[in-house]
Amino acid sequence: MRALLVDLLPMTLWQPGNLYAGGRLHFCVGWSDERTVEWQGRQILAGKPDGAARINERYFQPEQGD
Repeated sequence: MRALLVDLLPMTLWQPGNLYAGGRLHFCVGWSDERTVEWQGRQILAGKPDGAARINERYFQPEQGD
């Protein structure tokens, strides 16, 4: 149920990657391709696996030749 809540939030909160709102609320995208919401450094919500794949593909492409 909580994963659904995270996945219903607008993707713009996670673009272009990590957004800190007010220094305490953090919309995080990690290499696990999972969107998370953190409060004061602690994860409080997580989306479904691969929910952030589109963000990682767009903003974290490896350099050519790597």
